[in-house]
Amino acid sequence: MSLVSQPLAGRTALVVGGSSGIGKGIGLELAARGADIIVSSRRSEAGEAAVAELVEASAGRTPSHRFARLDASSLRGVREFTQQLAAERESLDFLVMCQTKASFGGREETREGFEIKLVLHVYSRLLLAADLLPLLRRGERPGTPGGCVLSVLSGGVHSGLADWTDPDLAQTFSLKRAADAAGTYNDLGLQHLADQAGSEDLGFLHASPGFVDSKWGHETRAAFLIKAAQKLFATSIEECGRTMVEAMCDDRFARGFHCVDHHGKPAKTTKAQTPHNVAALQKHLAAVFETAL
Repeated sequence: MSLVSQPLAGRTALVVGGSSGIGKGIGLELAARGADIIVSSRRSEAGEAAVAELVEASAGRTPSHRFARLDASSLRGVREFTQQLAAERESLDFLVMCQTKASFGGREETREGFEIKLVLHVYSRLLLAADLLPLLRRGERPGTPGGCVLSVLSGGVHSGLADWTDPDLAQTFSLKRAADAAGTYNDLGLQHLADQAGSEDLGFLHASPGFVDSKWGHETRAAFLIKAAQKLFATSIEECGRTMVEAMCDDRFARGFHCVDHHGKPAKTTKAQTPHNVAALQKHLAAVFETAL
């Protein structure tokens, strides 16, 4: 039986990047279905405002929504965040990751020395998921599917890119390579987590949200064109949120790794989705995390 029509009362979701855009839309839909939300973003004021909206979306009950600040561009900050969350909680039902950065320039490094798009779109997401797996495993409930990890980026849309001579794009950066690498690494990294012992009853989803009327790109030089296109052609964050939550609660995606399209339907991975590349990414991640942590 699908969870789409079932209330999510008693369940808790961590939504990273949940203060605006797609993350906010997903949080609102989860809250409307009865879940309690931990909103996480680097902007405290926006995060607290999002929590207030979640409370309004939870009419008829007393929710336990809250804000927890996280700058996902810092891997050390991510590790401190997951350690604190593990000390506070015994379980977690949903991990939703929407952190992103729109830019149309060249390679930009974080203070830890990594390309920021890869940090936000890949490294911070896979570190969060790996660190929080024990909480998600404890969140399994008899008679229902286990927990769900959702990474919203480019599932089924990107081209495959697995160049292990330059995995962090230090020498070969371009916007397209960064986008394709991030999408491929999400597929490979979530596949690895799904294959781990103890993850058998967890769903790992890499989804493409489609073109959404969010704040993506509003801080760039192309903001005017992006805003105009969004108003004409984009779906709302609320509609996107409903689609993503329905996918999270869909029995087809309840276990193992899956790519999901913007309609909430199964999507295909690329030819780069091989056991060799899954292992190669883990070797690269180990080097990144050893340097950062």
